[in-house]
Amino acid sequence: METLAPGGGEGRVRGNLARLVCGVLLLLAAAPARALEPIEDHRDEWGLTLSFGTSFDTGMNQKPIPCSTGTCNFAYQPGFEPMLELGATRAVTDTGDEVTLRLRFVSPLAGGNTSTIVLQEAGDSLRWLGPSLLAGYRGYFGYDQVKTFYDADLYVNSFPYWGVGPDIGLGAQYDFGRVAGLFLRLGFGVTFGPTILASFDSSVGVQARF
Repeated sequence: METLAPGGGEGRVRGNLARLVCGVLLLLAAAPARALEPIEDHRDEWGLTLSFGTSFDTGMNQKPIPCSTGTCNFAYQPGFEPMLELGATRAVTDTGDEVTLRLRFVSPLAGGNTSTIVLQEAGDSLRWLGPSLLAGYRGYFGYDQVKTFYDADLYVNSFPYWGVGPDIGLGAQYDFGRVAGLFLRLGFGVTFGPTILASFDSSVGVQARF
C-alpha cells in the first residue's frame, strides 16, 4: 500500500487549482483581444446616405409670415409625415465615426387634419416642409458588423419658419462590408427662431462608402 508523503495530496490539489486558474486567465485575456479587433477600417472614407422615414412635427408661438397672397398663417397640426434625407459623410476614425451633412425634406400629407402645415387663409396644404440642414458628428459603439451609434447635429430649418437648434439621434447599423451598410435611426430636434419647432423622426437608410 502506497503511503502519501505528508502534504502530498494537498500539493497536487494546489497544483491542479493553479493550472485551472492560469487557463481561465489566459482565456479571459484572449477573448477581449478577439472582440476588440476591428473588422473594417473606415478611416478617411467618404460616404453617401439615403434614408426614408416619418417625421412628427409641432410648433409653438406660431406667427404670420409673408406669402404670395399677402400675410398667411401657417399652423402646425401634429401628425406623422413622410420624410426623405440625403447626406454625405467623412469617416475620421478606424471604427467609422463620421462628420456628417444631411438635407431633410418632409412632405405633409395632402388634405385633412393629418397635414403638418396648413395654409389657413388659402385653405391649401404645403407640398414640402424645409428643406432642413443637419450638420454634425456620428459616433459608433463597437467594432463588429452590427453596432450602435449616436448623432449630435446642428439643426437648421428654412421653411416656413427659419430656426437653429440641436438635433440628437440614436440608431443601429449593419455593415455588409467595407463599402456599404444599412441603418435604423430615431431622433429628436428643436429649432429656435420666430417660432419654436420640435421634430421627432424615425428612418431606415443605406450608406455607400468609397
